[in-house]
Amino acid sequence: MYKVEWTDPKTRKDNAHLVAVYFFDDFAHTFCYRKQSSDQSVSYYTCIGCENSRNSLRQASKKAAEGQSPAKCPHVMKLIHVGADDNIVNGDPRIGHDVDCIVKSRTEVHVQKHKRIAAQSVFKSEMTTTDARVKAHSAMTTSCADNCIVEDDVRALWNHESIKSLLRKTRASRLPTFADPQLIPDECKLTMTKQRLQLEVDSDNMVVFVDNQSPVWKLYGIFELAPKSFNQVYTIHCRHPDFNESIVVLHAFMKRRLKTNYVELFEVVRAALGPEPLTDSTPGGARRRALFDYEPGTNDAFATVFSEFVVKGCRFHFAQKILGHFDEHLSVLKRENEDISLWL
Repeated sequence: MYKVEWTDPKTRKDNAHLVAVYFFDDFAHTFCYRKQSSDQSVSYYTCIGCENSRNSLRQASKKAAEGQSPAKCPHVMKLIHVGADDNIVNGDPRIGHDVDCIVKSRTEVHVQKHKRIAAQSVFKSEMTTTDARVKAHSAMTTSCADNCIVEDDVRALWNHESIKSLLRKTRASRLPTFADPQLIPDECKLTMTKQRLQLEVDSDNMVVFVDNQSPVWKLYGIFELAPKSFNQVYTIHCRHPDFNESIVVLHAFMKRRLKTNYVELFEVVRAALGPEPLTDSTPGGARRRALFDYEPGTNDAFATVFSEFVVKGCRFHFAQKILGHFDEHLSVLKRENEDISLWL
């Protein structure tokens, strides 16, 4: 006898059919929905491992060098018939698979399940990427005993950088796509309070959005979240005077990253602040400061346009630079000396 578990598919389409995972001794076969019978009494499910094997052979066939015999597609695509009560009415999910069927271990299925749950939570805006990752990891490890899985094996397969990348891409996929990124729909040009969000900028290099202003600015470029046709999202964060928290008050979609492009951006920001001159201190006497991520081009461009600010490096990015230099120049020493590796 085997255990079956119905889980959400990778697709985020509404009303998508669930995926059936059949667990055996130390491995699992996953089946996805294909179609229904003419009388709609039976649903046909095919093995994803067999399908992946077929797709791999098709890719190998396309890449086969001239003069070689192309790889042949497998003759077996495991199919089962599932009734309305989710019970199998025809076919054994354990046998009859293609010889190259890609099988996953119970541990792999367990990890992928919780990665998928975290991604769904982020896509539906139910959690932040950090909260979704932490909660999924906790649920994954605490449920190991109930699923007869070794917790250490699960932890070994949970790659933090990989899951962070997955959730960032999932979050970015929620962004609307436009046929022409330079032409933003009117409903996307206003804030939730119906204030103007997009600035009218006469430029083929950038689209700029601004929502507020503050005397203490933190400026940073993000490449992973840039929409298609753009190179980066450049943001300005300001410290909220009441809550002592940094909030995003401006973000710009930029295609190029030369110093002249940053000067163009900061001149747009300067014009958006209005005609009143800036002083080097706030009304409360605090010195105006701008914190950067140690890119000389942006620092120099900002100092050119906003001479009233003291330009400094961000402590967070300073630490990142130090660790980056360690990884780049001391990798051999860390690998050969265990004590130094632990200290670094």
